[in-house]
Amino acid sequence: MFSLQPRSTYFQTLVDQESLVIYQRQIVLRWSFTGVVAFAIALAYFTGHPAPAVESATYVLPFFAAYNLWLHWRTKTGRIGKAAAYLNVSVDHLLLCAYLVQISWRMSAENMVFSSANAIFPFIALYSAFRMDFWVLTYSIVVGMLCYNGLFFLNAPRLDPALVAALPELGWDGQVFRSLYLLTLEVIFYFIPAYLRHLLAMEEKLFQEKEAMQERYQADLEREVEAKTAELRQTNQALQNALDEVRTLEGLLPICSRCKKIRDDSGRWLGMEQYLANLSNVRVTHGLCEECFAVIYPDIAEEVILHLKDLDHKE
Repeated sequence: MFSLQPRSTYFQTLVDQESLVIYQRQIVLRWSFTGVVAFAIALAYFTGHPAPAVESATYVLPFFAAYNLWLHWRTKTGRIGKAAAYLNVSVDHLLLCAYLVQISWRMSAENMVFSSANAIFPFIALYSAFRMDFWVLTYSIVVGMLCYNGLFFLNAPRLDPALVAALPELGWDGQVFRSLYLLTLEVIFYFIPAYLRHLLAMEEKLFQEKEAMQERYQADLEREVEAKTAELRQTNQALQNALDEVRTLEGLLPICSRCKKIRDDSGRWLGMEQYLANLSNVRVTHGLCEECFAVIYPDIAEEVILHLKDLDHKE
């Protein structure tokens, strides 16, 4: 089924980008067509045998070239709106009708009916189809059919009855057949934007799948980071608890309540002198406090203690 509305912002962006590229290439083709027609006109005048059809093209081609120049300028300035597609279709049909009218005046109504320029009608619909806009294509087909049959309706009274009797396809019967044939051909062009939009839809699907994979990967990564963070937090907490326990144990000094020996980290019971010597570079010396001196030397304790205090005061 034809998708007349964009399915997403990304899909519409793809359609607009591809439509712009096709539009720019169509301008190049329009200039190429202008060059070919200009060369044919110049060659006809150079040989000295310009046909009426060539003379008619001479009057129409400057307008076509001027419009191409305007489109080229609009493209360079970046001012290309969606209305440009409808404007192109309208101008092209208008110039084609002007050319066919001149043929009917300069030659005959019969020449206008069988003119090869009528093949430009489906060509206009064809390049409209590549814009990937079904409404533009529909507009091109409707305008083309109105112009094609409108020109025949205006020139039908000028057809030669004898020639129409000899060639029934020149009359209304043939016009109806040609119109149906032209309409059938142009309706087939709907498959062009449909297929192009299908390709862009596939690209959109791949883009969405890629985004979904990135989102899943990002979510998995975030969950993994959160899990690792929680694990590290638990590990840090365990290390902190262990460190606090070590600091607590370091602050405790087990001493025997009877002999006053101290237990080291290896479980050995050591005297205070040996424990301090193993713990640091402190050199232990021995002496007696006043109380112990009085117990050991009661006879001279008072005299020695007073003498030591006098020495401290003198210092």
